[in-house]
Amino acid sequence: LTVTVSEGLEIPGFGKSIKIKVVNAIQTIQVEIMASNGNLIDTLSFPATGKGEFEQPWFIPRETIPGKYIVKVKDAQNTAETSFDVK
Repeated sequence: LTVTVSEGLEIPGFGKSIKIKVVNAIQTIQVEIMASNGNLIDTLSFPATGKGEFEQPWFIPRETIPGKYIVKVKDAQNTAETSFDVK
């Protein structure tokens, strides 16, 4: 199970986004987006494709304070995490 985060689009009225990509997933993927202090910001749940992949944009809430954030993913058997910075 591997998760990567890249810069997404910025859409007027919605703000900036990141693109969350997961590969080698089994069944449903649970995604947690957390502040570096462990505070939970958002949770998402999506089924993996037949190839075990998942790609989804996530819009950063406007009130988000600049800093480091963590994306943690879990499928039926494994967990993985990565981080991204909000500027």
